[in-house]
Amino acid sequence: MRVVKFFSMVALLGVSTVSSSQQFTYFSFHEKGYSGRMLVANEKSNGYPVAAIAVHIQTQNSKTGHVCDLWAMEDTVSRTQSGGEISTMMRIRDMKEEKLTDETFNVLFKGDEVKVESSTPNGYCGVTGSFEGVWVRSAGEI
Repeated sequence: MRVVKFFSMVALLGVSTVSSSQQFTYFSFHEKGYSGRMLVANEKSNGYPVAAIAVHIQTQNSKTGHVCDLWAMEDTVSRTQSGGEISTMMRIRDMKEEKLTDETFNVLFKGDEVKVESSTPNGYCGVTGSFEGVWVRSAGEI
């Protein structure tokens, strides 16, 4: 069901490559007392026009149980790609308002890892939510 919801979100955001070639990748996260999963669409997209990368991130604080749940879409203008690495900026999508927000974070796709960094606190995860750190590719939904 999550994949269907995610696929629908990507279609609503206007990604032109939503087809049978759609690529989904899963990553897991265990850092700083948090664990989580990330579903990524279009991680390996290339060509012109570039298909925007979309992500659904869910993390949970192991002590408090607080859950961070967010959706984000790549700002393709910020993408740099070199030697198998992709560095880009993601813009958080407000699912209630159905629009992209001004809140952003940076991602670096490098082999089987994704490094997520944010220069500002994230309003969508609250004070006790975190998704920054190194995410590792996993075999499927965890």
